[in-house]
Amino acid sequence: LMAQLSHNTMVSVVQLSALGRLALSVYGLSFYLWKTVAPVNLSPLYELPPTVNPWAPPFLLSYGLVVAITALVLALRRPLPGLLAAWVAYVVVLLPVLGIFQSGPQIAADRYTYLASLGWAILVSAGVLSHWRRRPFLFTGLAACVLFGLGILTWNQVQVWRDSEKLWTHALATYPKSSIAENNLGNVRADQSKLAEAIEHYRQALDINPEHASAHYNLGNVLAQQGKLAEASEHHRQALRLKPDYADAHNNLGNVLAQQGMLAEASEQYQRALQIRPDDADAHNNLGNALAQQGKLSEAVDHYRQALKIKPDFAKAASNLGSALAQQGKLSEAVEHYRRALKIKPDYAEAHNDWGVALARQGKPAEAVEHFRRALEIKPDFAKAASNLGLALAQQGKLAEVVEHSRRAKDAGPSQKGKKVE
Repeated sequence: LMAQLSHNTMVSVVQLSALGRLALSVYGLSFYLWKTVAPVNLSPLYELPPTVNPWAPPFLLSYGLVVAITALVLALRRPLPGLLAAWVAYVVVLLPVLGIFQSGPQIAADRYTYLASLGWAILVSAGVLSHWRRRPFLFTGLAACVLFGLGILTWNQVQVWRDSEKLWTHALATYPKSSIAENNLGNVRADQSKLAEAIEHYRQALDINPEHASAHYNLGNVLAQQGKLAEASEHHRQALRLKPDYADAHNNLGNVLAQQGMLAEASEQYQRALQIRPDDADAHNNLGNALAQQGKLSEAVDHYRQALKIKPDFAKAASNLGSALAQQGKLSEAVEHYRRALKIKPDYAEAHNDWGVALARQGKPAEAVEHFRRALEIKPDFAKAASNLGLALAQQGKLAEVVEHSRRAKDAGPSQKGKKVE
């Protein structure tokens, strides 16, 4: 309870009434007992519905079952005191995870069954042992059949947990109206670069629960990847309306605004992200990019250095720091940071290109050519590197090669306009 309170994970009384909490608690008592007796249709998530109706049929059945069990164990307390002991232990162990102190998005969770059901397991084992002594062959065979059946169920459950795709597909097949499962399956599809499918799952999640901040955020990210920046911005703003301290949403909204050329607004979003999470290396790097594009190089340098202090192996921040220093005329220091970026990430084409530019400005065209060539080996359609290579070759008087690389730069197209905010 103290841990939940300290992390603000408790569901407020406004969201879940006292009567609703009582309904969840009684439902939990029947749910865990039933899943212990019949562990079928298990799911990684039994999602709490947006509104709890204490008079819905599942809750009414739970009330009846709990009242019946309580009456039975009280009636048999003298001849079978173990029943009352197991029931009391079961209730007490479950109390912290029943709906009274509701936290998290689940109405119940399989993991809460284990400790609470030990009393029942001991009681059943004692009963089996007592009868096994009278009829050992019958009860040995019965126990073998039960264990075999449970083994099959366990094998099937292991298959469900093979990977995230299998897990969340199974969760939706078991309980179709789960906003969280839809959102998580959307994440799987996004990781597989199946963006259209990911969007469909995120929209399904929001149809089930329009107040799902993570689904708005994830949908915004995928729409941004498709270039639908205005729509992406709207979903990030929706995520922030629902969860104002959502640092990642501030950061990615900043990225979308920066791609739209709204650098001042983007900077504001990065700063908000850093107010919430000061050690966010990505937000420092992104803010540095936005500031650099506004000509505020000293401030940009400070943020790149902060990013590298937090995350020393951050290749993009090292390369960006080099570019900012080069714009300030500090070419030798810039080269050191390009070297650092390429030590971290040897196939970083942009760092090779920018290092080549710095070398050309230092009057070292031959060394610059090597870096431009390396950038094009890594990224053959890198128009900016092809153009820079042509200029460096021209400085060396290699006009035939200049013509070839000028044509290459033209064929590559305008894909390298400006610095992308990562």
